[in-house]
Amino acid sequence: MLCVVFYACTVAGVVITYSTSNKMEFSTGQIVSVTEANQNFSAVARKVDACGRVFIFRNNHPAYVLYGMDACPLDLTDDERVDVAMRRVMKRYRTAFEELAT
Repeated sequence: MLCVVFYACTVAGVVITYSTSNKMEFSTGQIVSVTEANQNFSAVARKVDACGRVFIFRNNHPAYVLYGMDACPLDLTDDERVDVAMRRVMKRYRTAFEELAT
C-alpha cells in the first residue's frame, strides 16, 4: 500500500536514515531487490506478512518500503481503508459495472 523513498543509507543493511532526526532499523532478511519484487511478488508479500514490512532496494540502495495494510504507519480509519479498496475495485472492473448499470 505504501511506498516511501529513502534519502540516505547510513549503515548498509542495518540502519537507514530517511530524515535528519529519524532512523529505521531492520534486518537484512527484510531486503529484496526491485527485480525480485517484480518477478516474485507473492514471495515478497509472504515476507511482508511475516515481518510487517519489506525494504526494496534498487542498485544496492534503499528505494521503497512495502507495508501490509495492518502495519501501515498511516492512521487510516476503517472508512478510508474501505474507500481505498473500493477505488481499486472500481478502477479494475469499471466497464463491467457500467454494463450492469445499463
